[in-house]
This record gives sequence, structure tokens and C-alpha cells, in this order.
Amino acid sequence: MLARRRLVESFSSIRSNSALRRSNVLSSKGPWKRSCAALSSASDAGNTPNVVSSSANQYVSSSPTSSPSSACSNSSLSDVNAVREQRGAASKPETLMVRSWSRVQSIFGAGNSNEPGKTYSAETPVHPLGLYGEPRLVSETSFEEWRREVEADCKALREVADQFNVETSDKETAVTNGRMFLQLLDSVSARLCLLLDTAEICASSHADADIRKAAAGAYARLSAYVTKLNMDPALYHPLASMVNDPEVLATLSPEEQRVSISLKLEFERDGIHLSPEEKERVEELQAKTRESETQFTQLERYASSELRLSLKESGKIFLDASSLGRFGSVDPKSIPPSYRVIVNSTTLNIAMRRVSDSNLRKRFYIKAHAEGVERNLAALEDLMRVRRNLANALGFKSFAHLSTSYRMAGDPSEVLNFLDKLNERIAPRAKAETRALEALKEEHEPNAGPLQAWDVPYYSNLAVKTEFGSLIERSHEYFTLDGCLQGLRGICNSLFGLHFENVPLDPGESWAEGVQKLEVREEDGTPAGTLYLDLYQRPGKFANPAHFQVRCSHLHRPLSYFGVSKASTPASKAAAAAAAREESHTAYHLPSSVLVCNFDRPGALLHHTQVQTLFHEFGHALHSLMSRTKLQHLSGTRGELDFVETPSQLMEYFCFNSRVVRTFAFHHRTGEPIPQDVVDALNMSRRKFQGMEFQQQIMYAACDQLLFGDGPEARSVQNMVRDPGAASDVLRELNHRYSHIPYTEGTFWLSRFSHFVNYGAAYYSYTYSRAFAADLWHTRFAADPLNREVGDDLRNLMLSHGGARDPHVMLKDLLGRETSVDPLIHELTTDASSF
Repeated sequence: MLARRRLVESFSSIRSNSALRRSNVLSSKGPWKRSCAALSSASDAGNTPNVVSSSANQYVSSSPTSSPSSACSNSSLSDVNAVREQRGAASKPETLMVRSWSRVQSIFGAGNSNEPGKTYSAETPVHPLGLYGEPRLVSETSFEEWRREVEADCKALREVADQFNVETSDKETAVTNGRMFLQLLDSVSARLCLLLDTAEICASSHADADIRKAAAGAYARLSAYVTKLNMDPALYHPLASMVNDPEVLATLSPEEQRVSISLKLEFERDGIHLSPEEKERVEELQAKTRESETQFTQLERYASSELRLSLKESGKIFLDASSLGRFGSVDPKSIPPSYRVIVNSTTLNIAMRRVSDSNLRKRFYIKAHAEGVERNLAALEDLMRVRRNLANALGFKSFAHLSTSYRMAGDPSEVLNFLDKLNERIAPRAKAETRALEALKEEHEPNAGPLQAWDVPYYSNLAVKTEFGSLIERSHEYFTLDGCLQGLRGICNSLFGLHFENVPLDPGESWAEGVQKLEVREEDGTPAGTLYLDLYQRPGKFANPAHFQVRCSHLHRPLSYFGVSKASTPASKAAAAAAAREESHTAYHLPSSVLVCNFDRPGALLHHTQVQTLFHEFGHALHSLMSRTKLQHLSGTRGELDFVETPSQLMEYFCFNSRVVRTFAFHHRTGEPIPQDVVDALNMSRRKFQGMEFQQQIMYAACDQLLFGDGPEARSVQNMVRDPGAASDVLRELNHRYSHIPYTEGTFWLSRFSHFVNYGAAYYSYTYSRAFAADLWHTRFAADPLNREVGDDLRNLMLSHGGARDPHVMLKDLLGRETSVDPLIHELTTDASSF
């Protein structure tokens, strides 16, 4: 899961939503058009700141003596024309000092650059001095000081924006100005995002509550400033003129074209092209949307109720006294004594999987999904209404049309078609699995009636334990955290030639005890980026595993490049020195990421589900670390949401592959490699009921599309609080179409479905990306998962481009054909021990 789409409770949710809002700028057609046709025949026979992305603490810097920036040192606006002339001249080569990946030269060399004549050489890194290696972050007040500095720099850049006139009859000048203006926008975006990204991770994970609070405050205030920039015509009109002029657009590189079109569409999705009255209405609706999202998130997060149990019943759920005390309390006044248990997501999951008493499971299920859900439903109803109004104000039929307009799918109908056809293919498998669970229930509860929602977790868990229990219980003895990290290092070394070297953190660089820093290097020793590991749980830390992309790889240009001088001086000497260096050199910034988990302690043994999660999040980090875009706006994981989960889901396959697992899974005491039958059990147990599980994901994704769409389902639940029967009708129909388990009347699982916020009308993205990942794995990796040639293809054809290349093209280049859902279907319907 990508952290940039997470809500931090004290934050405004501006960025969390808009981070989902990356355009599908070069293709509005879904990649599954052909596949769905094949499926049919087979079944028949946030308002993310649109000028925001991120930066980095490692550079490729240019010599000040030969850089055009030195000609702009007086920073007067009258020098801008001279700057433009020098940018267009190739008579004097510009030497960029590359302290990075050797492949930077191949990406930005003469054959690929729109600024010809540059040569590249290496330079020693600058030593980091502050939090996350950022010299500006040295105290609690640093975030606010840095925010003022960033706003001043962006204001200075904004003031020269109109110097780059794109609307001119001289096409050569229009092209030069257009490229300069795009670079200016990207520079504004990078400066804002470097602070926003570091503030987000800090507010989510810093051990000091005061610093978390300071980071959250700076985040909120800078987000408000970003909202103003997003509605600034002076930043939109030159961009629109450039994109709307085919002659000018054609002169840009493919990456520049994609970023230009993406930025233009993002401006327009904020309503910048509307009349003043319409803009005001959009801003009002955006604010209401953020409020509704926050309200629903908080209600869902803290939704709980109490269930009174006998002490005998409580003993069936909680096997130890510590669990009893953590999830409830004994009521000594009741006769006989009873136990009041808190019903939340944790206790519900425990009860559903552990309790053999069907009636007790049912009581938990009904309490969670039927009683006291009115406030949640009211919040969801409000969220649906404000999103619909916002989409209508921006010219879209529904929020689902708005959401899919900048994704690979392109349209809600394409999403629903994909889900329906996929469901048709896996329904027979899901039905057979349901029948197996029904038989198991009949064996244990004769004449108890059909299988119900509260039966599925218990009996599927029982079936897996019965068949594979002893092997699965043994498996965690082979998965040490250090061993899994070593396994990830081995995979990256085999596939990409990367080395991850543990290095000491500088004083002030860490944010909590136990944080590790890894320098990522190429085979030849050149730096490739930085990965921080924050792996252990502690109070105040973000609860879920996550990847935070702190600094994006991109070509950083100093203010002087645009004829602007530094508007403010950082407070600390270290920050001032860092700013002086940054503003005197053109520099290629290398990426920096943070991998956040919540393991119990150093040396912990992991269950395989935890290993899978670790590999998934590492896949996101790898996507960021290997990105080598020239512009930061679509660097790393900043791409279409229905594509960016592909690398992370692809990485999960490695922790199930026998050849790979046996390279790093060794018994924590004896050193014995994990037995083959244990690996086989992990694979077979995973697939035991995957048809039912995948059908459930399809149902969730379809519900998400329908609620935020413009069809009868959305209209029928507009007043679900006053008329809960209408919502029941929709849920009953969804169960009929996408499940073999009957709907439990009067229950509303959607009242607790938090993904409606961060993945509004986009929950299908996991299923979509899973299909891509399955195709890549089975086509390119399964036969030889550590093949270097295949790894180089993955790196060069996909990961290095981040979101700056059309995903359809990247996938086709990697596969040698159009994408297909057949590998996923085969995987979901086959009882194989290993893939």
C-alpha cells in the first residue's frame, strides 16, 4: 500500500485524495478490452496538489563555471531572455557532475536529452546532516521555517512564469519557452513535495509527539498554499497553450509530453478552466469532500460497540488473560459475572476465525455490521453526495467517471466489464470451494442450515489447518526478519546488480530508535539511492505497513536557472549551506524512501503473511528507488493508481517461489533450509479458497464503482439512513452476482469499508494490477525467477520510467504482446503447489 494515499489523522486529507489523481494522459482505453472479449467468448464456449511531487538528497550537480545558472547570478528578471538564449545554444557544453547511477548518463545523454551538448562525470556525495538526510530538519521549528522558505521560493518562481511566453507566432521561441515553463512548474512541484513528503512520513512515524505535531501543522499550511497554486491561471494558461499546440507539443520528449498533459488535466480537474463563480463552487465542494472523507475515516477507524458475553463464551475467543484485558473487561456486578467485549475489526477477526460456536460468531457479525452503524452510513451517504456534486461541477457524470478518467481503465464501464468477465471465469471455482465449506459445516454442525457470512472465515481456516496446519505452524521458524531482508537483497542483486549496504545514521538523521539506513549502490559502486527501514512497532507510529516515497529522482534546477535569486535564508547554518549548494548547481537527485512496518522486536520470527507484506511494500520501494525520470512529477510510484500496485504485487510472487525462498529461509536455530513440503504447503494453502476470496474482492470493487457511479444503484442509496432497505437491495444484488454466500438481511459491511476514502471509485486497482503482475510473473519470471536479463528488462522497460511512460506500452514491451488475464485465471483455478 502506498503511504502517499494514507490519511494521517491530524492532517487535512487534501493530498491523500489528490495523490490518487494522476492522469491517464496518453490513452483513455482500458488494457483489458481485448481480454474481456476473450473472456466473454471463453465463458460462452485528492486533490493532490497538481504541481506537487518530490525531491532527493543525492545529486548529480553541474559545474558552476560552465552552467548557464552562473550567467543568471544577478537574478534580475531582465536576464530571463538571456537565460532562454543560452538554454537554446549548444555552442558551449554544459558539464553535469553525476554522483549517481552510471545509467543516468544513458538516460540523459546526447541521444536522449532535449538539452544537447552535456557530458557527465562523478562527484562525491554531500554528507547528510538532518532528519531523513535533510539538513534543514534539525529542530522542532524546522518544518515551519522550511515551509516559509519553500513558499518564498515558489512565489519567486511564480513571479517569472509570465516571462516564458508560449503564445507566440515564433515557433522556435514557443518551444524554448514552453520547455522552460514546464521545467519551472516541475521545480515548483519538487520543492513543495520534498517538504510535503517528509512532513507526511514524520507526522506518521516520528517518536516525538511534538515533532509529529509540528510536521502535521506545516503539512496542513503548505497544503493550503498548494490549493491556491492549483487555481492560479498564470500557471495554467501557458501550459494549456503548449499542450493545445500540436506543433509545440511534438517537439517535447515523450516524458515531457506526458507530464505536460498530466499537469494540464490535473489543473482542470481542480476547475481552473471554469468561471470565477464555478471555481468558487468547486473549492467549496473540495473542502466539503475533505471533511466528509475525514469524518468517515474517523468513524470507521474508531467504530466499536460492546457485546456482553458469559465468561465461558469469552474463553472461547480469548485464550489468555492479557487478551481478555486488552479487548474488554469483566462486569463484577452482573449475575452471573459477564464479560463486556469491545467489538472492533480486531476482535471481529479473532471471533470469526477462532470460535467454533456458530451462534456466537453470528452475534459478533450482527453486532459489527448491523447495530449502531447509522452514523457510519450517514457519513458514507454524505461522502457520496459531495463527491457526486464535485464531479458534476467539474463536468463529469459521476465521481466514478472523474476517478477513472485519469487511470488506465479510462471509464467505469470498462472497470465493470473487466470485473464481470473475470467473475464469470472464476465463479465455477468459487462455487466448488463454497460447496466444500458447506460439506465441512454439515459435518460439524448437522442440520445447521446453509453456509453464512460468519461461517466462511471459521471453516476455511479450519480446512486449511486440518490439511496443512502442522506444516504452516512450522513455517515461521524459518522466516527471521534478518533472513527475509537478506533474501530481498539477494533478489535485487541477482535481478538488477544492486547492493544494499548498511551504513550508520548521522546524528539527527533518525526519527526513532532502531531505524536503519541502507545505501543502494550499483555493481560498479556508484550510488543509486537511499532506503530507510523503520521496522518495529512503537506508540504513535502509523499502524499499517507502508512505503513512503520521501524524495523522488529527478533533475533539479536551481532558482538561478530561471533567473531568480534565493528569496529567504534558512535559519540554521547547515540548512543555509545546503540551500546555497542546491541553488548553485544543476543536480540530478537520487531517490530516498522509507519502509515502515510494525514487527514486534529485532530478531522476530515472521509468519508468512508478514513476509508477503514485507515483500509487497519493498516492491513499492524498489519502484521508487529505480526510477530515473528527468522530471519529478511522474517519478517513481507517481503514476496511475490501477498500475502502480503492479511492481509490489509482482514482488509478492518471489516469497512463494520455492527456488527463491530456499535461498533465504533457514531455521532460526539449526540453520536448516526450509523443507520443500513446507513451501508447498504455503502455496497450496494460499490457493485453497482463493476463488471465493477473489470473488469477494470483485464484489467490493463493483460496489465501489456502483455507489460512486451514475446508475440506479447510486440513486437508490442516496437516502440509505432514512431508507436502509434500498441499501439492502443493492447489497443483496451484489451478493447474488458476485458471491455464493447469501446476504445477511439488515447488515451493512460498507459502513466499515475504509477503502471508500483512499480508493474511492478505484478499489478495482488491486485486482487490475494483480492481473498485470500475474501476467508478468508467469510469462517472464516463473521459469527462472532470478534471471538477470529479465531483471534488466523489468528495470529498463518499466521501473526506471516511474509513471512517466504509458503503462500499456511498458507492459507490452515487457511481455512482447498485449496484456492477458489468462495467467491470472489459470492461477486462480489451479491447485498447483508452486508457480
